[in-house]
Amino acid sequence: MPRDRDSDGRGEAASTSKGGGRSKTAGSASHLEGTTLEQRIRIGPARLYVRDEGEGEAFLLAHGMWCAGHMFDSMVAELSTTHRVVTPDLRGHGKSGVPRLPWSVVDVAEDYLRILDALRIDRVILGGYSMGGMAAVHFALKHPERLSALILMSTSGSAEPWMRRRELEALAGAVAMTGAPRWLAFQAAYGVFTADFRRTAPDVVEKWTDQVEAMSRKALVQAVHAVGSRPSLEDRLGSITTPTLVLAGHRDWHLSSRHSVVLSEKIPGAELAILPGVGHGLPIERPGETVKLIRLFLKQVGARSASKRA
Repeated sequence: MPRDRDSDGRGEAASTSKGGGRSKTAGSASHLEGTTLEQRIRIGPARLYVRDEGEGEAFLLAHGMWCAGHMFDSMVAELSTTHRVVTPDLRGHGKSGVPRLPWSVVDVAEDYLRILDALRIDRVILGGYSMGGMAAVHFALKHPERLSALILMSTSGSAEPWMRRRELEALAGAVAMTGAPRWLAFQAAYGVFTADFRRTAPDVVEKWTDQVEAMSRKALVQAVHAVGSRPSLEDRLGSITTPTLVLAGHRDWHLSSRHSVVLSEKIPGAELAILPGVGHGLPIERPGETVKLIRLFLKQVGARSASKRA
């Protein structure tokens, strides 16, 4: 693993490459081929662990509740051949710090801005999965000038229904008392991955459940509250001007693909792809297909931009 250093939020920290090569300023526009830079960026209530790989147009991938940036490892391996890919562990998750006070999905959106500023990235392709996508919608509404494209994966722009909120409150109460025992982590996995994937990739599922078990009670509860209390943005989706691709799994029982249909219908010009046989864990279950769809979409966005300039 590469050595990492803290950043004071101005993107001035540097770290060594994965292969032990020379270090380089984390805020620069490109990196040595094959390097992975790691740092921790102070966002006020916590320090965020961030990985920065590849070179080219910047692409930030934001994970979901009870996940971490490494969930995108397979996607990053492909995307980093052509893009500078930034994968943070969001507040309270993975190697990032746990804030003392509760936080919201809106706070996560502002964390994206702090990450971009720290790494001196002016514009980015923002890919958000589940909770990370909920925050990405907020970001697109508030900071459209920082986006070149928006990728929304297995996510929603709606508030939780009343009954679902009550269920999440009950879950938060149970976790506050017991943490995430093995059975709860496996139950969560049943909502994220299809039965076929759990059967054919048990090692991947076990890695995911291990990460859930490793989270503190406080972090688990904060994330549940953030997702459960999110506001509806449905009446504002028509204001999003960023080229948008919406991706979902047809067998997502955790967050129905209907949410993705709503996003695609209300965001002007948004494109929608629903993958058959895939559950909520789209970026993990089908990383290659997901990247292929993203590349095709970005190619189309680039062609339209070039046509407008001509």
